Amino acid sequence: MLNVDRDLCIHCALCTEICPFTVLEMKSDFPSMKEDKEKQCLLCMHCVSICPVMALSFEDIPVCQEKSVLPSNNSYDDLKGMISSNRSIRCYSSKKVPLEEIKEIIRVADFVPSAKNQHPNKWILVYDEEVISEIMACILDFIREKNISLEIVSEYEAGNNVVTLGAPHLLFGIAPKEGAISPHTDTVIALTDINLLLHAKSIGSCWAGYLARLTNANPKIRKLIGLEDDMQIYGALAFGYPKGESYERLPFREEAEIIIK
Repeated sequence: MLNVDRDLCIHCALCTEICPFTVLEMKSDFPSMKEDKEKQCLLCMHCVSICPVMALSFEDIPVCQEKSVLPSNNSYDDLKGMISSNRSIRCYSSKKVPLEEIKEIIRVADFVPSAKNQHPNKWILVYDEEVISEIMACILDFIREKNISLEIVSEYEAGNNVVTLGAPHLLFGIAPKEGAISPHTDTVIALTDINLLLHAKSIGSCWAGYLARLTNANPKIRKLIGLEDDMQIYGALAFGYPKGESYERLPFREEAEIIIK
């Protein structure tokens, strides 16, 4: 339910113009929800965010007081540098990343795009290294039992952990198996932003494909990390402070083909 403070409203109609699904209209010089059953508000909060006088709110949804910070002139170069210098880190210090710092980074991911504004993602953060060791042991047992991905075992026995990478922390991006429009894409978008935010804090990370796939398939690990039956892992990161990995220059990359019509 949209609430309009008529004492504050300046009748600018910005909210109706910005509404992605045109569910708002001006009625008697004030914004109002259209009486159209085929139109559904996504609660994207564009109207609330664009209002210059904070005249709009939705029932049971707090109005965020934090200002939107616009990019500075050098933001493009900074972001370009962050993306191009980001490497998949596989050697980690045992030093812990402060829990509050991790929570702050994950919180930023609440603001990334999501299909139909559903934001179905939840997160499982494995912060305890003993739990990580238990996960890895379960994975090795599972591989031997099912006779799959045996390269993981041979690499592990040679001292190369290609699953959890010896990282002090793991992050699983999870979402419901059913009900969300695009849970995989939503998770990847959020995890990509988290990956870059970690890099901006000089925290290394690596996409953990083996970890996500094998955890989804293994009931014992699912139970260990508290993954409910109706939930699916759509992406995972191993992360921590890098140890001995400092890259001096960018790697060569073929320039991607751009098809212009």
